[in-house]
Amino acid sequence: DTAAKNDCKDIWLWRNHPEARKNFFNPSPIPWKEHREWFYSKIKDEDAKIYIAVLKKNKIGVIRFEIKGDLAKVSVNLNPDFFGKGLGYKVIRFGTEKFLKEIKARKQIIAEIKRDNVASQKVFAKAGYRMAERKADILVYKRNGKQTHLVGKRIYLRPLCKKYIGNRYLAWLNDRDVTRFMETGIVRVTRRDLEAFCEKIIKSETDEMF
Repeated sequence: DTAAKNDCKDIWLWRNHPEARKNFFNPSPIPWKEHREWFYSKIKDEDAKIYIAVLKKNKIGVIRFEIKGDLAKVSVNLNPDFFGKGLGYKVIRFGTEKFLKEIKARKQIIAEIKRDNVASQKVFAKAGYRMAERKADILVYKRNGKQTHLVGKRIYLRPLCKKYIGNRYLAWLNDRDVTRFMETGIVRVTRRDLEAFCEKIIKSETDEMF
């Protein structure tokens, strides 16, 4: 849901939780008055999008996008009651999809993460972001402006990842009934061929495979 004024205090409490603060570039507690003024200005800002993630009527976190031209910077913070429950990547993934759907424009989205914040690095990677740049104490994760998860009532499409590169996939590519109308034809594919091809697709900034 789009954040509203009644979410202000919850976000402030989450932001000032000791476990959350240690992962921010500014780990100092934020005074209530300062936070309230900032939040009220952001929910009116056309170049900012703030969403509250809700699960069974419980607020589980907040995700924010700051737009500058063709670039959007994302940040996320969970409700401490939901730390360690495997929900972080879902907040990022669905928040990103909602953002892209609402703005109806192609943006490159980046997340700046502290080098020692391994947990955030893992959840952003699981949500479809790729590590693109290393700075002194910061890692920059990027996601292109395409929606990479398509969800229907009975089926969903998710991007290719390494866990799908297995014997079943290899068997499809070596089945003549499967490949006879494909541009690859009936050329025999080895496990090494498949892994090299998939690795190329996974790293590509322009191609997607589901």
